[in-house]
Amino acid sequence: MDLPVQDVEGLEALSQAPPKRVERGEELDRTQMVRRLWGVIAFLAIFSLGTVGQLVRWQALSPRPTLQEGVAAQAATLRGTILDRDGYPLAMDVILWRVAACPREVPPSQEEETARIISELTGVPQDRVLAKLRDKGEPWVYLAYGQGHAVRQAIVEWKGKRKLIGIYLEPQPQRVYPEGASTAHVVGFVSAGGRREAFYGVEGYYDDLLRGKDARLASPGQVKPLDLPPAARPFVPSGAPCDLVLTLDRDIQAIAIEELQIGIEAAGAEGGTVVVMDPRTGEVLADFSWPTFDPANYAQYAGSPHYETLLIDPAVSQPYEPGSVVKILTMAAGLDSGAVTPETTYFDNGCTEYGGRPICNSSNRAAGWVDMYQVLPQSLNLGAAFISDRLGPDRFYAYLARFGLGTFTEVDLEGEHPGEVRRPGDPQWSKVDLATNSYGQGIGITPIQLASAVSAVANRGLLMRPHVVSKIVLPEGMVEIAPVPVRQVIRPETAEVLREMLVRSVEEGAIHAKVPGYTVGGKSGTAEIPTQAGYKGGGVIASFVGFGPAQDPRFVVLVKVVRPSGPEGWGMYVAAPIFQRIMERLFVHAGIPPDGVRQNLESEYRTWLERGSAPRGGGG
Repeated sequence: MDLPVQDVEGLEALSQAPPKRVERGEELDRTQMVRRLWGVIAFLAIFSLGTVGQLVRWQALSPRPTLQEGVAAQAATLRGTILDRDGYPLAMDVILWRVAACPREVPPSQEEETARIISELTGVPQDRVLAKLRDKGEPWVYLAYGQGHAVRQAIVEWKGKRKLIGIYLEPQPQRVYPEGASTAHVVGFVSAGGRREAFYGVEGYYDDLLRGKDARLASPGQVKPLDLPPAARPFVPSGAPCDLVLTLDRDIQAIAIEELQIGIEAAGAEGGTVVVMDPRTGEVLADFSWPTFDPANYAQYAGSPHYETLLIDPAVSQPYEPGSVVKILTMAAGLDSGAVTPETTYFDNGCTEYGGRPICNSSNRAAGWVDMYQVLPQSLNLGAAFISDRLGPDRFYAYLARFGLGTFTEVDLEGEHPGEVRRPGDPQWSKVDLATNSYGQGIGITPIQLASAVSAVANRGLLMRPHVVSKIVLPEGMVEIAPVPVRQVIRPETAEVLREMLVRSVEEGAIHAKVPGYTVGGKSGTAEIPTQAGYKGGGVIASFVGFGPAQDPRFVVLVKVVRPSGPEGWGMYVAAPIFQRIMERLFVHAGIPPDGVRQNLESEYRTWLERGSAPRGGGG
């Protein structure tokens, strides 16, 4: 299941694009994948250094003729570069060249020699070139497209020898994606050809900015000196009116890709999604879904039955029934409103009737007398329904709305879906929805909505707007995009209690999510995929969403696995191990010490403070 990579030398013009929006929506060899991605990056780095440096100088190097018959010369319009948070390019323009001719200017005595030279340089058959050069009735003809810097330089040298009279060069901006399919969904893509229309992701959302058409870039006071991290890859501004630096971390994205694909292979699943966020800021650090596509050659998928859905980002565009992970939000609402306390008890008999329909725990398992501390570790559907019944529909759906369900998160990615939440008064809503929605059935949520909502729990109840752009780079400097608080969804005290419950949910329930040396919290979920015939036979979606370290959450990770095969397709067996591996690697990546080390350091620091002295730096 290798990621498709683009052939930069063979980029071809693609003549068609999918609709602007849609309404809705073999074992992975780690070493091979990493080597392949690095190979593409290294090649593009060399390729781009020879081309990007030419972007702002092309006009001086390629004089244009004065045409008398209305054939206007079109200047190359450069599109802004998109970079990850450390300055690695994710999407960029390179200049290729069209070889053109004004047949009337080509001396008849030089036609055959000119055709031979152009054919040898470009590979276009000599007779085809010659036929165009002899067509004196055409004021302007194109002889070759998509030629690289070496061809351009050779033509300039020939012209310096007074050869190739009447031959001209036109810049041909070409969009390339150094990370290929690994960031296709979040970055989006641009169609080839003159219109260069942007679709989905960052490309679609920030199309006007990247084109330089949006005059509302910034007020003078917002512009700061350009300052990328010291470790960042050297960044050459594109020469376009605007470049974008994302919150996306290329290393974290690679972790998400690797672990998700290993998990999909192990589960025999059809696909999946991983979203990684910083709950303190709303920054999206990784966003990857499988299957993915090559953004430079998207038209090759046009014959597939799922062409349009392949190109959109499932993290923002495809709502799904998430199952028991929604119990996190139900518990949050119950605790914050006072409808229940952690010590509230009910008798769980495994099945009950609600709104005229049976509501049951998994396998109809009865838990007896339980308090709220046991609902999440045991994943009790009846416990969630008990809470939503105490809340009542008004308060229950008000809390879901406060968490951002059923509405746009306003993440800066084109194609976001608001989700699907029926409420009292809506067609087809019934009382049974109050129960089933409480444990994640009959409700449609996008991964970005769920990751954002759980980020609020991890962030002391404060919901932050998810975002993927951190800086707008202008010729005069840059504009930093500040994190945006949306609302205080639940009280900090409620969030603290709920975080403790979610730690117990991992320690006592979804044990496959436990990270050695660290305390994490989270919840698994398994939901049957609805079909026209109901919930049987459609397969399941296995999910896990959680945060860590639990004491001071730095990461929220959502894992969604579509249609795992086999009898153990549950979230705790399929999605939780993927979460565990990703989170463990994130802690190492971020340099976060294990709980014991961190606690010892904190204890030593408190001791130093009590003694009135600080730890001394090491000698050199």
